[in-house]
Amino acid sequence: MERSKVPYNVETLSREEFEQTHQNEITEALARRLPGISTNDVIGSPLVQELDYRGFVASPIPGTPQGLAVYQNGVRINEAWGDGVNWDAIPSIAIDRTTIESGNPIFGLNALGGAVILDMKNGFTYQGTMFDGRFGSRMRRQAEFEYGKTLDNWGLYFAAESLHDNGYRYFGGTHVNRGYADLGYRAEGNELHLAFTGGRTNLGVAGTTPEELVDLNPSAVFTTPQTTQNTVGMVQLNGKFDVTNTLTVNTVGYLRSFDQAHVDGNISNFVSCGGATLCDGNGNATSIPDVTGGTQLVGEDDDNWTRSRSVGATVQLTDTDKIIGHDNKFTFGVSYDHGWTNFKGSSYIGILGPNYVVTNLQPTPINEPASDVSPTNLNAQNGYLGVYVLDAFDVTRELTVTVGARYNNAQIDLADQSGQSPSLTSTNNFQHINPGAGATYKITPNVSAYASWSEANRTPTPLELGCANPNQPCMIDNFLVSDPPLKQVISQTVEAGFKGNFDVAEVVPGRLEWSAGIFRTMSDNDILSVPSQVTGFGFFQNAGTTRRQGVETSLNYRAEKWNAYINYTYLDATFRTPVSLSSPNNPFADANGNIQVMPGDSLPGVPRNRLKFGVDYSITPEWKVGGDFVYESSRYFFGDQINALSPLPGYETVNLRSSYQVTKNVQVYGLVENAFNQRYATYGALFESDSTINPNTGVAFPGFSTFTNPKAVTVAPPIGVYIGLKATL
Repeated sequence: MERSKVPYNVETLSREEFEQTHQNEITEALARRLPGISTNDVIGSPLVQELDYRGFVASPIPGTPQGLAVYQNGVRINEAWGDGVNWDAIPSIAIDRTTIESGNPIFGLNALGGAVILDMKNGFTYQGTMFDGRFGSRMRRQAEFEYGKTLDNWGLYFAAESLHDNGYRYFGGTHVNRGYADLGYRAEGNELHLAFTGGRTNLGVAGTTPEELVDLNPSAVFTTPQTTQNTVGMVQLNGKFDVTNTLTVNTVGYLRSFDQAHVDGNISNFVSCGGATLCDGNGNATSIPDVTGGTQLVGEDDDNWTRSRSVGATVQLTDTDKIIGHDNKFTFGVSYDHGWTNFKGSSYIGILGPNYVVTNLQPTPINEPASDVSPTNLNAQNGYLGVYVLDAFDVTRELTVTVGARYNNAQIDLADQSGQSPSLTSTNNFQHINPGAGATYKITPNVSAYASWSEANRTPTPLELGCANPNQPCMIDNFLVSDPPLKQVISQTVEAGFKGNFDVAEVVPGRLEWSAGIFRTMSDNDILSVPSQVTGFGFFQNAGTTRRQGVETSLNYRAEKWNAYINYTYLDATFRTPVSLSSPNNPFADANGNIQVMPGDSLPGVPRNRLKFGVDYSITPEWKVGGDFVYESSRYFFGDQINALSPLPGYETVNLRSSYQVTKNVQVYGLVENAFNQRYATYGALFESDSTINPNTGVAFPGFSTFTNPKAVTVAPPIGVYIGLKATL
């Protein structure tokens, strides 16, 4: 359906716009270019960032409440275990087009704020051979290769990427290998594609560091090792069949695998208490031998392993036959996805040295059920059924009305395999119908107005269902101990605005595209992850009603030598009902470690203002220069939902680029990221500032700092300079 007839906001990043930025990651390219989008670097790796759109996220971090659905060639790639999105396993070079839709009711679970749609390249959309090699700051070295060819009715495409970076903080090195292949066949309007996606990433995830420690050394890390290894594979078969001149059938089937191994070094909640064994945080004796001698800080490695397999299929019919002489587009579809997950978690006691590295690990896992720390072994199955219908009817040549709905049925079953947590075993079913309606009106041939209303729902994930009891908190996402019910989240979005395009040849050569709109999303029973009184532990809870509302504007200009854009988003994200949340590290918490959130308090981690502009200019046919500017205002720390502390400061950053076409087939280019070396952070949370204090003496353990500020941040990368060579055939 053409953009002017869509009754909600649609933003698109084309292949050419993505390649122009020379970005490695689609999340960063979207955050620089499109309105409403930002990224949160939670774990200290630019390759593994949360994508935030209108205050809803698609995050690779287990335990993060998700709010965006992500589709790759029609397959929803939110993982079965916690709905996370592993951006690091998506070969960015193989992406042909990225679209973000805000209020389409036909998208499946988790599309509270909208959906991100990734259309991949194939042998029919890309032909040729390309090699791109890059080297630069922090020993970054990377290589990209792609090949596409059409032979009669067949199309072949292959792409591979490899990247290594030493990181900008201690222990922050990253190594990524990923690839994509597509074999396609088409004849007489029918098309069939067999595609494979594969990726393996080793991530040094430095995590948040106390602000006081960052002030002394921006490269510092607070407790390590922190590593994650992801392995992702997916095979999918897509078909498009023209049954008649107006009726098309689209099908997709897939098999997906996801394996993750996570090592998480922390300060332990177990402490020396003068005996041969350690005590827990409540002073109760345990069976854990005291390996510290009472003079060293107790450390702990909290490790977990996730193994998920999922299969699914979708059949969609699209009919464009006219109704009583009026243009009409009717869509009907059925989808089913089924996932199996095994999750295991274990903790091992050790010693945390003054360098914040956990060493001298004991070989036996901690098994202290009375202290809520025991090895975990859990199986989960989830089945998602969706049935949807959407119809866009042209009432007149100017007026198009769109109505639709989707029925979602989610069955989630958990089964404890350890024998120690029988309360984990449960059966859960969630159902909901998500309706939607909207209209567009062409005021002129180049200007249209739109308005729409839609609902979406998100069911609790297996991870969240297994960690929802404040009396039995989890080492998110490491330990699952009980399963009280969580309610599903229901969102309602209303939006309206104008969009258009026109030639400006009378003033300057080129073409302008623009949009301006307002939106409001109300979410009932929003799910939050909150910390518990037990150090490093937490749980999930429903948090009443939240509201995200604002304004989005964008302006794009394209000409023979110019490509420029500017956009601005204002986003007001607040709680709308009173709710008591656990936040023991907040200085304003009560004696039980709780804070009382009131209507009007801002959601943490959401900047209110986002401004972006960029330009690329061809000085000569061979030489191009460009750059972009991003500004985001301040945001509140996670753990400070009452907005009592000063927020994480806003930031602005400038990125520069230039390329020169040496020959028809060879290009050299240079990049300067964060050109003015701004030191800022996009993510902040509260931590236990007295965690390095010896409870027996009341002073810090030898060699450790004493912290008075409960704020911790994940600092962004400093200036980076890169040079590259790109060859095409």
